[in-house]
Amino acid sequence: MKKIISIRNVVLSTIISLAGVMYCLPANAATSLQADGLLYHKKYQAAFDIYMEAAKIGDAEAQYQLGVIHLKGLGQSINNFKAIIWFSLAAEHKHKNAQQIYDQLLNDISAKDKALVLSSISQFQQRFGLASIKEKHFPKLITDHVNEVIRYGEQQLIYPQSSLSDITYSFSDISTDTDAELGYNDDFGDDEFGDDDFGDDPAIASLGNKLQEASISSLVADFDIAQDGSLRHGEVKRAIGDERFAMYNLHTNPMPSPEFNQQPSHFIHRAYQGISTYDRKRVRQEFPYIYQMARLQVRRLKNSDQAGHQYKLALLYMYFPWLEAEDEQINKLLTLAAKGGQVNAQYELGLKLYREQTDIRQATYWLSKAASRGLMQAEYRLGQLLLSSPWIEKDENKALLWLEKSAQQNHIAAIKKAAELRLLAENKELHNFEQAMKLLAQIEGEELQPDYLYLRAVAHKDSPTDRRLDLAVKNIRQAIALGNDYGWDVSGWKKDLANWTRTSVTITDID
Repeated sequence: MKKIISIRNVVLSTIISLAGVMYCLPANAATSLQADGLLYHKKYQAAFDIYMEAAKIGDAEAQYQLGVIHLKGLGQSINNFKAIIWFSLAAEHKHKNAQQIYDQLLNDISAKDKALVLSSISQFQQRFGLASIKEKHFPKLITDHVNEVIRYGEQQLIYPQSSLSDITYSFSDISTDTDAELGYNDDFGDDEFGDDDFGDDPAIASLGNKLQEASISSLVADFDIAQDGSLRHGEVKRAIGDERFAMYNLHTNPMPSPEFNQQPSHFIHRAYQGISTYDRKRVRQEFPYIYQMARLQVRRLKNSDQAGHQYKLALLYMYFPWLEAEDEQINKLLTLAAKGGQVNAQYELGLKLYREQTDIRQATYWLSKAASRGLMQAEYRLGQLLLSSPWIEKDENKALLWLEKSAQQNHIAAIKKAAELRLLAENKELHNFEQAMKLLAQIEGEELQPDYLYLRAVAHKDSPTDRRLDLAVKNIRQAIALGNDYGWDVSGWKKDLANWTRTSVTITDID
């Protein structure tokens, strides 16, 4: 009897302590990707704190590693009951060998005590398990919409991934005879949170260097497409040449307006310029050495079963379409890498499936996986989908969670969108002027896009302590002028300006 009471007390105290920690953890700007590095370098407590935060939003890797930490006593006391709880949560995601470890730990418990342990695990899963986490934090699909597609313009066309290259503009003269120094945005860099993860591969990095040395321009960039067709929030995936001029050209040349069921809709787009738009014949004729180098890297990577190599090969195929890989082959490589735990591959696969409208369910799944691992691009994208995707139920609360997590990592578009919700959300319970100002202060002096200027205008107008209508009018006029230059629909802002100036208060217009 004493043993049963002892087991019961241990189990109950474990459940209570875990539940308390899960509810009370503060927001942490660090991600579980960073915790992986901390764990590797034996900084166990720092890793533990970050994993606990990540586990709250359903990061299966964080849950798995918490199981390992408690099982092995890495910076924490050995506690098999806590370990079995975390492995049970990771097993719900079918993550690694969590189910096998869970089964082994369960088998070590006597038949007499097993019922109590299973009951306690079930209670914890009901509150913090996969179903509960999905309901609290992740997108819910509108099932009636998943087979519908977004179309563009009067002809109602569905654009595939790379079919809009004719809208893009050249941003540097292509010449193999000049030694002009070109700026190189190194997305072949060594940043764990970057898009390419080519930095640990000198052979592939040398391809980028050769492109630069030959003064060959190249740009691959992702954009949000607003309801008016304007391109917003551009993120450079890789660039060789002066990307600023290229991005400006793209920003100031709207696309046809996207429509869903004949209603204006938001969407996403990937733009290509330079050598990324050439066909195989042109590259072989004009840049034979570059072509051979690229083919060499393909041969080197294509037989590898490593997730990182599969991801890199998929990127080569996507960034250089003249390598002429089948789309099915690219999807297979990304899927293998994503299932192998490559978080950038999870994001890239989800974005590709969404952008091409081929599988919205899987797109949402993989974007959610990448976001739960703390990839800031995925966190931003998930927040945006929760606000504007025609396939997903709108949820400002969930969106704000992901946008603010991304904003903690200084993702500029996420900062602006989170600030917008704090000022203008339909759900007024989300309004928080002080938090909005903190967000905008993160990019003060760095960001002069129309939407930032508009948010500054709203902040000046609605400040509870320092209302400045003169500055509000100045900022909104600047936003309207710049928005016009970019081809944005600013009719709503013009109405706001008219309403703001239709007041008895004298306004000093500062130009």
